[in-house]
Amino acid sequence: MVASEVEPYAKTGGLADVLGSLPQALRARGLDVRVLLPRYSSIDGRFSLRSLGRAGVDFDGAYISAKFLEAENPRGAVPTYFLEAPRYFRRAKFYGDGDDILRFGFFSRAALELPRLLNWTPDVIHCHDWHTGLLPVYREK
Repeated sequence: MVASEVEPYAKTGGLADVLGSLPQALRARGLDVRVLLPRYSSIDGRFSLRSLGRAGVDFDGAYISAKFLEAENPRGAVPTYFLEAPRYFRRAKFYGDGDDILRFGFFSRAALELPRLLNWTPDVIHCHDWHTGLLPVYREK
């Protein structure tokens, strides 16, 4: 699952609530569910994260470095990953800086690098809200 908000990491509304509960419910049914969200400034220091590695993301005519991290979750919890790209997500607020289409376009494109980094192939990529709307388009390229 790819989303811009996930409770308890980042929340402005109901989207975070859904992503805070739906993945756990699906995992309880035996599905291999994983979650990716941006690493916003507000996440720093509140959660223990470990680095998974970097990827060069081809976006907007350039290769932009992105770092992927994983939250240290208790055993059996849904694996939660973060995309670190300071150019796009090291901000005081989640939305509304005027370049959101670029920020979340990048997020959608970069999300496709995580399965390669994990050497894992998801059966379904569940895109939540407009923030991840370009992911299916990039996946078809």
